[in-house]
Amino acid sequence: MKKKIVIIEDEEPVRMNLQLLLESEEFEVYTASDGEQGLKEIASRKPDLVICDMMLPIVEGYEVLKRMRLEESYRNTPFIFLTARNDKTSMRQGMELGADDYITKPFTMKEILTAINIRLEKMDLIEKNAELKMNELRLSMAHSLPHEFITPLSSIIGYSDMLIADKGNFEESIRQEMLESIYYNALRLNRLTQNFLLLAELEILATDKVKLNGFKTEITEAAEELIIGVASSKARSFDRLSDLEFDFEQSNITAPLSSSNLAKITEELVDNAFRYSEVAQKVHVTASLQNGNFVINITDNGRGLTQKQIAKIGAFIQFERKRYEQQGVGQGLSLVKRLVELHDGEFSISSVPGKLTVARVLIPVKVKTL
Repeated sequence: MKKKIVIIEDEEPVRMNLQLLLESEEFEVYTASDGEQGLKEIASRKPDLVICDMMLPIVEGYEVLKRMRLEESYRNTPFIFLTARNDKTSMRQGMELGADDYITKPFTMKEILTAINIRLEKMDLIEKNAELKMNELRLSMAHSLPHEFITPLSSIIGYSDMLIADKGNFEESIRQEMLESIYYNALRLNRLTQNFLLLAELEILATDKVKLNGFKTEITEAAEELIIGVASSKARSFDRLSDLEFDFEQSNITAPLSSSNLAKITEELVDNAFRYSEVAQKVHVTASLQNGNFVINITDNGRGLTQKQIAKIGAFIQFERKRYEQQGVGQGLSLVKRLVELHDGEFSISSVPGKLTVARVLIPVKVKTL
C-alpha cells in the first residue's frame, strides 16, 4: 500500500515540484496552498507524513502543527517543516510543538527524499516495536492471569457463598475471618488489575511523543512527605511500621515526576522490600537531590537477589515463588523500571544474597530554559 503524504506549501512551483517528485517515488500525494486547506486535507486523507511550509496564509505552519498534535489520530504523524529560516529559536519552537524535522529552503530533492524516508522508516520501526511489546505483554498476561485472578476470586466466591448460606451456625470470630479474607483478596485483585492497566498504558505512552513530553514535565513538591505517607501505609499493611526508617538530607524536595508516579514507585519498592524480608529486618528509605538528579534508595536486609535474578527483572517474573509462596506476578519491579525509563532515568538493584538489597531510582531534574 502506498504511503500518503500531504504537502502544504503556498509557493506553487515548490508545491508542484514536490508533488511530481514524490508521485514518481510511488507516494500518494495530496496538496494544499494554505494552512486551513491543509488541515482539511489532513483530516480527510489521514496521511502517513506531512510536509508543511512554516510561513503560510490564513493558518501558519506552527498552528497547523499545534492543531495536529491536539488530535489523537495525528499525534504521532511525522511532520517536516519547510522553512526559509535557519535560526535556532524557530527550530526550537517547532520542536517543542512536536515537529520531527526541518528542511531549509532552497533544498535538493535528495534532501527531501532522505528526510521523508528516515521519518517513515522510524515510524514503521516504532509501530513494529510497540506491537511487539504489546504482543509480549498479552502473552505474559495470558500465562499469568489465570492463576493470579482465579486464586483470590476462588476465595472471594467461596467465602461469600458460605456467608450467604449461613443460618447462624458460624461463630462471630469465624465470620470475621471470612469477611477479612474477602476484603484482602479484593484488594489484591484491585492492585493486580491496576498494575496490568498501568503497564499497558505506559507501553502506549512510549509511542506518543507529545504525551510523553508532557509526562516528563510534571513535578511533585515536598516529595519527602508523599514518600513518608506511602511507605508508612505500606509498612502498616505488613504490620511492620517499627521496621521502617527514613533519611532525608534535604527538606521540601521537588521530584521531577508526578505525585501518582512517585507514589507508585515508592509503593512497589517498599512493598518489595517488606515482602522479601522478615519481621525485625529494617527497611531504610532515603530521598535526595544529588548532582542534578532526584535519587531514591530503598534498602532491606532480607534474602536478596542473585545477579542472574537481577538481570531477569521484567514483567510477570517472580523469583523463587514455589519456595516462598509469594503472591503476585512480580510486575512491581517492571513497573518501576518502565516509569523511570520514561523519565530518562535509571533504575538499578544491587544485592548480597542473604544479607541486603538496595533498589535505586535516579531521575534527572529538568532545568527550565528561557
